[in-house]
Amino acid sequence: MFLFSSILRLAVVELLRPPYWSLYSKPRLYLHTIVTSKYFDVAISCVIGVNVITMAIEHYQMPKVFSFLY
Repeated sequence: MFLFSSILRLAVVELLRPPYWSLYSKPRLYLHTIVTSKYFDVAISCVIGVNVITMAIEHYQMPKVFSFLY
């Protein structure tokens, strides 16, 4: 019973605590909102995918046909 009440007390304290971003300034909060959005994740994933494809195209003893890319 004591363990349950202490866990419940900790849960209530955690719920009453303000979120970590509540003290951010306006520019920092705006940047935080952009970076934590799902669209930012998709954009970064696309950039990484394009980078992987670009790195895969360039290889050792590359034929002259592929030299037009550079």
